[in-house]
Amino acid sequence: MQVEQFQAIIIGSGQGGGPLATDLAEAGWKTALIEKGNPGGTCVNRGCTPTKTVAASARVAHLVSRAGEFGVRTGPVVIDLPAILNRKDDVVELFRKSVKKSFKNVENLTFISGEARFTGETRGKMKVVIDAKTDCILGCAILAPEGGEVMSALQMAMMGELPYTEIRDGVFAHPTMTESLNNLFETV
Repeated sequence: MQVEQFQAIIIGSGQGGGPLATDLAEAGWKTALIEKGNPGGTCVNRGCTPTKTVAASARVAHLVSRAGEFGVRTGPVVIDLPAILNRKDDVVELFRKSVKKSFKNVENLTFISGEARFTGETRGKMKVVIDAKTDCILGCAILAPEGGEVMSALQMAMMGELPYTEIRDGVFAHPTMTESLNNLFETV
């Protein structure tokens, strides 16, 4: 097994990790960017991009439903949910490919698909084990504590990622979010 040394290892290719890894690599640091899921983090994969894509379709449906008010005659508006979701998937995949391609063009940056975890200290540096087809990577400088992706309960509910009951019964730092969801779903 070949061990590769890096000056910086960034975990997660989301809105913070991707730009940080790119900036470090462009500054001359030998940098590894490790992503366990799809490139782009929460925003591209489960947050901003898919929700705004679906919302755009809803906006178009709303505008078409009001076309008569603007002197434009149309037939009844038909919502094709499978087509909307396919469009959302296509947009998300396009963004993923764009994010991954942007990393390929950066000198000193190695993108690794796999899971990273801290296993202990080694000579003042953290050892990172990668669960992927690549080899172990040792010897990195930790720039920030390991973080998780943050997503609001409302986004999870909108995307169908979790059943509402799991979100409702979850423990949140901000109980008002759970209370708001309870109120929202009681009116539906």
